[in-house]
Amino acid sequence: MKRSSGKILVVLLAIILVVVLLAPFLYQPVLNGAGKFLAAAEAPAGASDVAVVEGEAWVEQAAVSRAADLLRSGKVRRMLVVLHQDPDGSRVVALPGDYPELVKRELARMPIPESRFQVVSVPVRHPVTLTEAQSVTALLNKSGAKSAVLLAKGFHMRRSLLVYRHVAAPLKIRIVPLAYFTTYQSDRWWQSDDGVRDFFSEWLKLAYYQVRGYIPMKFSDA
Repeated sequence: MKRSSGKILVVLLAIILVVVLLAPFLYQPVLNGAGKFLAAAEAPAGASDVAVVEGEAWVEQAAVSRAADLLRSGKVRRMLVVLHQDPDGSRVVALPGDYPELVKRELARMPIPESRFQVVSVPVRHPVTLTEAQSVTALLNKSGAKSAVLLAKGFHMRRSLLVYRHVAAPLKIRIVPLAYFTTYQSDRWWQSDDGVRDFFSEWLKLAYYQVRGYIPMKFSDA
């Protein structure tokens, strides 16, 4: 018995030693792969009908610029900027009440023809990403769109993609993911406080959405 226990201990120590020796070479590829999973991205197959730009109470310049590039290159036919509107009418400090109109003016100055973009405010209700996706896909369906490039920020992309695809599937609308980054990159996220915070936060939110049944119990985006 003692000899058997000794062998097990030796094997465990050997495994630990191997892990310790390989850790400096493996941790970056593992972390990089985990980041790329959350920051889902696909190459669009041909032109999509619309680029959906996910915003909050405001929208980031990086997202709008990326969508504008897609529009100019012919990869999308029009742009839909999605803003959040609190149901009680509350406002963010120093954010103008006519912010959606300001976004429209900025898009027109870029310049993007008014016929090629739309700015909408959707209600903020729990669960936020799900209710947003329901509102947006209803608009897409009403407009006759059958394909959309979804631009979401950082590691929020995976959860947003799964939610949008789940809601859009019955409407036969194809959703293509395209993440954008401002404060960290998917291949070096662990070097940034924002990246680390976003990484763990989005994994928890993704698990929560699946446990609650807001999206299917799978991590695949198919």
